[in-house]
Amino acid sequence: MFDGSDRPAQRPSWNYRAGGGGLILDMYPHWRYVIETIIGRIVRVASAEWIATPERIDEQGVRYPVAVEDSATTMVELEGGAFGTILSSWATRVRRDDLLTLQVDGTKGSAVAGLHRCHVQSAAQTPAIAHFSVMKDIDADYRSEWVDAPALAAYRNPYRVGWEQFLRHVAEDAPLASDFAAGIRDVAFAEACHRSMAERTWIAFPPPGKVP
Repeated sequence: MFDGSDRPAQRPSWNYRAGGGGLILDMYPHWRYVIETIIGRIVRVASAEWIATPERIDEQGVRYPVAVEDSATTMVELEGGAFGTILSSWATRVRRDDLLTLQVDGTKGSAVAGLHRCHVQSAAQTPAIAHFSVMKDIDADYRSEWVDAPALAAYRNPYRVGWEQFLRHVAEDAPLASDFAAGIRDVAFAEACHRSMAERTWIAFPPPGKVP
């Protein structure tokens, strides 16, 4: 968020320079495996990206122009016909339950999960909001009918889980989900989003092992 003028920037200056920086290349590989692991395989993307803060100050106190996107939004189409939206920014202030939130809507209910909490609302608990008024607040409390999902009985550090899987793969040749093929697909997802912005169109995202 901070550009380095009033207080130190939160990210190194190379994040905002050409030749390896940019929000999409940095963050979207994570969104790819989160979405495909939890919800389903991505088949098409339509992206927009922009620079919200055009100038920043680097580690030496020198002002420099931002050359790559610091904000992006992407529509994804999933196998089976579901659609979703990714909103990411290094230049916006958080007014949500958590720094990262994931909302999934279904016909029988919805869930909103953050890094540490998950709230759910069933169809029966969903209030019927039939109208709104531009002149008067209808005083609807949209949060009141959401409930906390049951806490996990045990929660293990996901970084530890990843390292344990890697060590088992090395020592016992156990299957490894986060292999080179997964890493290639992560980068391919970011590249597909960049291409969508450049061509101003939907871009197909083929299954693993298929060449775009």
